[in-house]
Amino acid sequence: MTDIGTELNRSTVRRLPARRVRVAAAVAVALAVAVASLVPTTGGLSVSGPLGVLGVDKWLHGLAYAGLAGTTAFALVDDVRVDARLAARTTLGAVLYGVGVELLQAAVPYRTFSLADAAANGVGAVVGVAVAILVLRAL
Repeated sequence: MTDIGTELNRSTVRRLPARRVRVAAAVAVALAVAVASLVPTTGGLSVSGPLGVLGVDKWLHGLAYAGLAGTTAFALVDDVRVDARLAARTTLGAVLYGVGVELLQAAVPYRTFSLADAAANGVGAVVGVAVAILVLRAL
């Protein structure tokens, strides 16, 4: 396996919270993302996001999936080294979760499926795993 993180001694590994705490956090984020994605909304977010490039809804999708992928990567790591396969699987898992949520939205009368939202979810997942790797390297 190719390590993306750094080599560490055992004293550093002890800084990670217990795996059950990390998994509970990832599950909580996944549930929050699903609920926020499937509840009725009071209106569309047509306001431009930072830099005026994309709508604020796309930024919110990216942030949500960055949080999902980041907490999932943090939950699955055995120590503070994230190997390339774990990073890829975590990113793919978050992307597939996002596609699944988008498909569920298509079945809900007050929500819609959006490829742009799915793309924002994917970008967020990549960013989330990258940030998790950087945080874990800093430990």
